[in-house]
Amino acid sequence: MVFRDRSYSVLLVCGKGKFDEQVMRFLPYNEFYPVKKINALSEARRELIEKTYDIVIVNWQASDSEGKNFACDMAGKGKGAILLMVDNERYDGIYFDVVSLGVFCIPRRLSGGEFSAALRMI
Repeated sequence: MVFRDRSYSVLLVCGKGKFDEQVMRFLPYNEFYPVKKINALSEARRELIEKTYDIVIVNWQASDSEGKNFACDMAGKGKGAILLMVDNERYDGIYFDVVSLGVFCIPRRLSGGEFSAALRMI
């Protein structure tokens, strides 16, 4: 294991599901620490009022529009690098809506390597 000079704090915003368990495998603590998981957009908004995170990962499957609105709002407020994950079928439309606002958008169904590469690009 290689230790880095700097680690990046992460806020993981996702509804109920196995996403948080899956993504934690790609957030080694020597690169990403601390990692906080939140399962409600309202709670995530409150958290981001009190704290700043380097990376905010949004995977809001209940409604892509709610997740998109949250991600755009947080990007506009300078709340860190925002990574929005969306359904593959809706990716193109949502990508073009959010990219100009500073939101990094990726499709949900990525391999582990692709997801890790996206995190490093952020």
